[in-house]
Amino acid sequence: MKNNPYLKIAICLVTIITIYLTGIPNAEAYTKKDVHNLIERKKCVNCDLSGYHFNPQKLTLNKINLHGSDLSKSNFGKMSFSRTNLSKTNLSYANLEKVESKQINFSNSDLTHADLKGGNFVKTNFSKANLVNANLSYSVLNSCDFNHANLSEANLINATLNDVNLSHVNLSKANLNLADLTSTRNKNTTNLKNANLSEANLISAKLAGVNLQDANLFKVDLDNADLSNANLKKANLQQAKLGHINLENADLRNANLISTSLVYANLTGADLRKANLENANLTGTTLENAKLKGAIMPDGSIHQ
Repeated sequence: MKNNPYLKIAICLVTIITIYLTGIPNAEAYTKKDVHNLIERKKCVNCDLSGYHFNPQKLTLNKINLHGSDLSKSNFGKMSFSRTNLSKTNLSYANLEKVESKQINFSNSDLTHADLKGGNFVKTNFSKANLVNANLSYSVLNSCDFNHANLSEANLINATLNDVNLSHVNLSKANLNLADLTSTRNKNTTNLKNANLSEANLISAKLAGVNLQDANLFKVDLDNADLSNANLKKANLQQAKLGHINLENADLRNANLISTSLVYANLTGADLRKANLENANLTGTTLENAKLKGAIMPDGSIHQ
């Protein structure tokens, strides 16, 4: 038995599996005491409710305080709640699919890898929340606050984000294909000032009237997107893909458009004064009534 190679391999595999399983947190680590407090007292601050299944037929979360609680891997699917305090909670890998909510507080919460697909989040506070790799596709997020939130590599395909505050947000490598970020009430009410959208996918996205002043759009893909009347002053669009984009009446003063592709882009009436278009591809680009005074043109010359 001592020299049996198969026995040695079997023992080794058992040891490895035991060590691996020991390091995996229990998917249902919630305590009965915390569940009781939630149901009876309508609040559970700093509780452990990780892995708990919230039943919409037995429990309402309206105006409940869950501040600082561990809600990782919990299931909120199809829940309906409003004015709930979920600030500084751990909601990593939580299921929030098709949730109906209003004025929820997710500020400073961990929502990494959380599933919020198809949810209705109106006037929700996501400020400083961590939403890396979160799924927000097909969600309605109108008038939400994402100030300083981290949405790197998040899925926002077909999401609706009208009049949202996204200032200083990190959307690097996020997927916003077909997303609607239109400013509906007034020009620039969708605020992306100082946002990081480097290498993000915004193909065919709706961004009419948004504020992208000082935003980082390095290598962003905005093919076929609508940015008419958008504010892009001092924005970094270096090496961006802007083919067939609508930039009619957009403000691009002092913008960095070095090596940008503007093939068949519509820049009618756009303000490009002092913008840098060096090495940009303007094949088929419409520049009718565009303001170009002081702009650096593709050949390096300065437009008079």
